[in-house]
Amino acid sequence: MRGWTVPEAPPLEDVDEEIRLEDPRPDLVERDAQRLERSVQAAEQMADSDSIRIACMHFPPVYAGPKETRFTPIVEKFRPEICVYGHLHGPGIDAGFSGEFRGVRYQLVSCDAAGFRPVLVHESP
Repeated sequence: MRGWTVPEAPPLEDVDEEIRLEDPRPDLVERDAQRLERSVQAAEQMADSDSIRIACMHFPPVYAGPKETRFTPIVEKFRPEICVYGHLHGPGIDAGFSGEFRGVRYQLVSCDAAGFRPVLVHESP
């Protein structure tokens, strides 16, 4: 799921204009929130008791603080083992949240945030 730049996204000060975050667009945030909701509903129908739930998004569903977004409650409803996301690079990495928030583990996995190394998101027993 893509998600979108939300009003809660912190501004990036002293950053070149070409890598500044996009301006929030409420219409696009709502459109992608509805898409995420439909994706969660479809995943629920396919899941069984042995399913491993992993949510993947491009934009952060939670920012540092942690600060929730329009997407946070939808991800929480899915109850994933982990939610991975990217989008944040360079000076924007500090705006991301990695850790547990309301029972969901979030991990920023953009290439430079991960040190250009693979990120283990699930380990089978």
